[in-house]
Amino acid sequence: MSREDHNSLVIEAFAEVCESLNEYAQKLRRVNAFPQVTTGADIRHLVQGWRLRKFVEAQLSASEGFWAGWSIELGGDGNKWVVSSNVSISHTDVFFELDEAEFESVDELLAALKVALNHLTNALDDHDGFREAVAKMKRAD
Repeated sequence: MSREDHNSLVIEAFAEVCESLNEYAQKLRRVNAFPQVTTGADIRHLVQGWRLRKFVEAQLSASEGFWAGWSIELGGDGNKWVVSSNVSISHTDVFFELDEAEFESVDELLAALKVALNHLTNALDDHDGFREAVAKMKRAD
């Protein structure tokens, strides 16, 4: 398979992850888990290479401006693919790196994207530190 074919597979897989995060945001809205839920995406050029980023943000406190965030990045670093994901709360020191790895194999990268998506969409259930911080900030409002 050519490099272009690999690139196409990777971009398509990341697009599917983005759609899954949009669906996750819709779920958060449907169950009224947060007053407001938004999504976004961007692309950046950093010293270490380019990065595509998809994120979901959920308002925790209107008066204090706290938002919970779920974020995944895909990028290139030379001949390697980079995947990272995290959950955080804005304006605080709450930041949990869930996944960060480099891959030369497209198959490994595709598997890592699925794992990272699973970690993000289950963080409120599976990640004690994030769940507790979100609950605390929601009570503070």
